Amino acid sequence: MQQQRDSSKELNTLKENRKTIIYMYSLLLLSFFLSNFYRISTSVVLPDLALQWGISATATGVISGIFFYAYAFAQPFCGLLNDTYGPIKIAFWGMALSAVGTMMMSLAASAELFAIGRLFTGLGLAPMLSGALVLQSNCFPVAKYALLTGITYTVGNIGTIVSVAPLNWLVNQYSFRFVFLGLALLCILIALLLFLKIKYYRQNYIIKQKPREESFLHQLFSAFRYVFQSRQLKTMLLLWMVICGTIMSFQGLWAVQWFKVAFQVPFSQASFWATLIGIGVATGNFLGGQISRLIPSRRKIIIFFSLSFAILWLSEWILLRYHLSLPLVGTVGLLLGICAGVEYTQLTAGLNEIAPLGNGGVIFGVINCLVFISVAFFQFISGFLVDAFSGVQGGSSLGFSKTYVVIITIVLLSQLSLPFLKKFKSEK
Repeated sequence: MQQQRDSSKELNTLKENRKTIIYMYSLLLLSFFLSNFYRISTSVVLPDLALQWGISATATGVISGIFFYAYAFAQPFCGLLNDTYGPIKIAFWGMALSAVGTMMMSLAASAELFAIGRLFTGLGLAPMLSGALVLQSNCFPVAKYALLTGITYTVGNIGTIVSVAPLNWLVNQYSFRFVFLGLALLCILIALLLFLKIKYYRQNYIIKQKPREESFLHQLFSAFRYVFQSRQLKTMLLLWMVICGTIMSFQGLWAVQWFKVAFQVPFSQASFWATLIGIGVATGNFLGGQISRLIPSRRKIIIFFSLSFAILWLSEWILLRYHLSLPLVGTVGLLLGICAGVEYTQLTAGLNEIAPLGNGGVIFGVINCLVFISVAFFQFISGFLVDAFSGVQGGSSLGFSKTYVVIITIVLLSQLSLPFLKKFKSEK
């Protein structure tokens, strides 16, 4: 009888633990959702603010890129902090800082103050993705990692969808400042909910390791060295940088404006079709978590979708350059996003196979740091080229076309690295 009671108690405890894990995971997913939302939201609010403040396309690209520079710089530190102190504690502090940055942007009366707010949100939201991946690795079965990664990226990239057409509608209804004030309050609420679970995660799920003799900076240096000594990781990194950098410069900054000037349509119509890119990324993330069940070779999946990504980029440019069909442009943008989404999920799952146990956060942080430096670079260089080729504020259709000739050339050249991609552990 006593044994039955003990068994029932243990089962109830297990169920409660499972519920708590899912609850913590959900909070990190919501935080990552906001991270993606803030990345892309400038494509809706910043062009109009730039006109009010009288700043150029180059300056607009720099202000938007500040988020990515801050996000990128913080990645290795956030990965190591997530490994060491747990993602719940780090996410709490990140959401608190994000609330401050959002409040600054909502009150900004100048480009400088808006840029500082963008900096704070970039730093604050930097730990969310690596935090979710660390929690997946520590709290769920290994066999579920690819599936959970697909879910994480899918939920996160729904933030990119909401940050275009839906955000545009909210801003038109309630004003940019009111919407961002509401976002600041949401960040505060999430931070409080995370705070209540810090102790639970620390006691149950932080991987216990022997004290490390290396300093914090030495551990970061070792992670960078580990990445650059691996040919597999270097190949994956190149593909990751090009895919993420090009799609973010397009989706996150210029797609809406390019669609608008190329087809002479209202902003709302252009933002609707641009939203399909984000829907594609989210769809691709989900498919990327499922596709391994059908195609066991991760290497073949990455190669196929990388080549498809390059072909679709070329198709999108042709459609936009010759103003052929806005619905077709939107459809190709959807497919472009799907390819990018599958690649994100599969590259992340492959990285988890390669990273040493207990160091997945910092290794991913190093990779993500370099990826988002590439995003900031592509946003800056695209803004610079749009200014150089257009001759008018806001950019011209021909200016965008010439700019993306350069960017698509980089995409095509990156495909030369595919023969260097080797099989992953799960394939051998």
